[in-house]
This record gives sequence, structure tokens and C-alpha cells, in this order.
Amino acid sequence: MDRKNRKRRSQEARNIKIEFETMLIMEVESRQCLYAKDKEDYKNKTKREDAWKDISSILNRSVSECQSK
Repeated sequence: MDRKNRKRRSQEARNIKIEFETMLIMEVESRQCLYAKDKEDYKNKTKREDAWKDISSILNRSVSECQSK
């Protein structure tokens, strides 16, 4: 693979990562149970686990991968 192709693939990989992270932020922000400590749902472990499962399904990534970002 020549240098130009490597550079293009590297840029594509960065774009995919940015897209994933942007979508992850949007999905987490729409689920207050994951971050709003003053909300009752924050204390509900099942609700938080379900929210992470939903996000991982939408983003087609594992729960642990989504949580680690």
C-alpha cells in the first residue's frame, strides 16, 4: 500500500471514530439516568444497565466499549 492510500485509510478511521463518539455522546445525553445524580432513575441500576444495552445495540458496539468511552 502506498503512502497516499495509508493516509486516506488513516483519515477514514479517524472519521469513523469521531462519528461513533459523537453518536455515543448524543445517546448518553438522551438518557439522564446515566449521568444526572439528582434524578431518581440514576439510582436505578436496572434502568442504567438497560440504557447501556440500548446504546450498545444502536451503535453496534459492546456495552463495555460504550461505557469505557
